[in-house]
Amino acid sequence: MSIVFVHGWGCGASYWDQLAGYLSDREHRRIDLGYVAPASNPDVLADDGAIYITHSFGAMWFLQNQSQNLKALIAINGFSAFQHHADERTLKTMMLRLKRAPEKQMQEFWDLCDLPHSTTLNLSVLQKGLRNMIDWDLKTELENLSCPVMSLIGRKDPILNNEIMRADWGKYELHVAEDGGHSLPISHAQWCADKIKTFVDEL
Repeated sequence: MSIVFVHGWGCGASYWDQLAGYLSDREHRRIDLGYVAPASNPDVLADDGAIYITHSFGAMWFLQNQSQNLKALIAINGFSAFQHHADERTLKTMMLRLKRAPEKQMQEFWDLCDLPHSTTLNLSVLQKGLRNMIDWDLKTELENLSCPVMSLIGRKDPILNNEIMRADWGKYELHVAEDGGHSLPISHAQWCADKIKTFVDEL
């Protein structure tokens, strides 16, 4: 079974370097949504039968663009509706700051979430991603998935409300990193890999 990685907002395909290293025995590819590098065919999911491993907004992107015959979804720090975690006003403020002082806005976001920094920014794509987080509510799409689902969340995530996350993902296989934040594929790469391997082996 092949693996497809989908990163979150403000990151690029290299975000997965550490976790992918722990899963090097499995065939994989990475979708780049184009926030800090040119997008790599992000509009079509062509990997039927693949296991999708997503981070943060990558889970929403997956739910919006999913194809049929998927093997499984693994959402790490993922969500299906961001409106419950941050109000529209906050995101619109981020959009304004991204326009006026993009480097400062992104550095603050990366620092808050313990995400890797980048020297390149695709502002129009970043703005579109924020707009999607305001507009999209994909809870129904998540509930209608016919494939197995696993969620990995961090109890100390500064972006996502832990109680809401437990409620949203509670009907699926759920694991909580008690000392984890919003970047588990980096801060808890070995832990994520262990959970993923057990989940995949049981499919």
